[in-house]
Amino acid sequence: PDFVLEEVDLEALGTELAEEPEEAGGETAEEPQETAEAPEEEAAGETVEEILALSEYESFGSARGGVMPVKKDGLWGAVNYRNEVIVPFEYSNFQAPDDSGNFVMGDTTEEGRFYTLFDPQGNILYEGDQQVRASGGMYIVLREGDPLGEGQREIAYHRTDGTLVQALSAHPWAFINGFYDGVSQVYRAEYDDVLVGQGEGVGYSYSTGSYQIGEVDAAGNIEWHEDPLYTRYLERAEEEYQSAVEEAAGGEDDFANVGGMDSYYTRLPLSTVNHGYYVAGTFEYDAGWISMCTDTYEILGECDFYSAEPDAEKGFVYSEDYFEEQNSLRSFYHDGAYFYNYGSNMVWTVGERDVLVDFALHPGMTFETADNRIVKAVYDQISMNDENYWLVKDGERWGYIDHDGQEAAMFEDAAAFYQGYALVREEGTAYLIDETFEKVQNLGEADSVSTIGELFVVTRGDTKYFYRLVQ
Repeated sequence: PDFVLEEVDLEALGTELAEEPEEAGGETAEEPQETAEAPEEEAAGETVEEILALSEYESFGSARGGVMPVKKDGLWGAVNYRNEVIVPFEYSNFQAPDDSGNFVMGDTTEEGRFYTLFDPQGNILYEGDQQVRASGGMYIVLREGDPLGEGQREIAYHRTDGTLVQALSAHPWAFINGFYDGVSQVYRAEYDDVLVGQGEGVGYSYSTGSYQIGEVDAAGNIEWHEDPLYTRYLERAEEEYQSAVEEAAGGEDDFANVGGMDSYYTRLPLSTVNHGYYVAGTFEYDAGWISMCTDTYEILGECDFYSAEPDAEKGFVYSEDYFEEQNSLRSFYHDGAYFYNYGSNMVWTVGERDVLVDFALHPGMTFETADNRIVKAVYDQISMNDENYWLVKDGERWGYIDHDGQEAAMFEDAAAFYQGYALVREEGTAYLIDETFEKVQNLGEADSVSTIGELFVVTRGDTKYFYRLVQ
């Protein structure tokens, strides 16, 4: 049939088409010729091809959309995959390109910060002193100060031609969230008043207001949701207020001013919705709470990660000794947005170890129960991305774990997966492997291997050799 002929390359198959038979009642067509012998299967071609060999740069940023930020003489610029300079080396910092190849270069001076947004050809899309981020084929500007007024912020979403699709008043602590799953999150708060209960032997107060999370899509549409953590705060504060009043009414002197002053530290979303979950918390404060919520805005669990000690066997154990440790969330990059979670999974850097936890293992968990029940793995380093296996470091060796935290393979050196492939090194030789951990291509001698965005990198001496998947 014609629709088959449109899809089949007969010449490539070594096949000839039989003549159609005559109409019923007539003579039959000649016997079709025998099918030509199929050619022997050709040897498998290369999976990745070398596109660059660079030694003149000091450092490299994540490469996407045909663009790679590079550092030379202490300053950042950008080149394309032919090593043609598309942005000169004039900037003190950069934001990695999104999947479309749009990227931001920044300057930090005594006068302040200055941002310039470029397209993949190096054309300027935006420049100014307001923070900007490329994500999802759009760019997002965080405006603050004049003419908005002191302490006021606005988040504005633009198409790359400069068209404004949405501008929203933002919380004073707000920052830019990029797009993921078609959504970028924003946060707003409106303070109403402070409820005060006073009487003989009791004084208690708590603030009220509205805290909401918004989901913005690429068309600029927005849907607002009540912050589930603020709802929980109001419920808890009301219960404590009533308890203080009742205890004071009982005439017990020990409960004078029992409630004291209570307030709500905003649990700002720390990342956009990521596979149906988002993280919220106040990690800048001593309280240090982290919570995981679903995109239906239900609380899955929360922890105080400042007071959690990682242990390879016990997982998380409450420890005051770690309260002042330098702890952080390990992020990974995707399309212009920096995430702190993959679904309900999250990596915390606590002390000197990375800990992979899964909030879904114990829904409704609180910081008092943040123990090994949610821990999947503890390594020197754990790096998440959108692949099926995540890169880990254990001592001097590198390898991979699956999403359950189970170790899959270890090598003398390894790099992150990209589109189902990764680089490893064994006995000084670099190999491309697939998700079965089989070697599919020998890339020769290597001092180290790495993955930079959509490119694979083999280092030999002072030169980095860049490979990409065969187009």
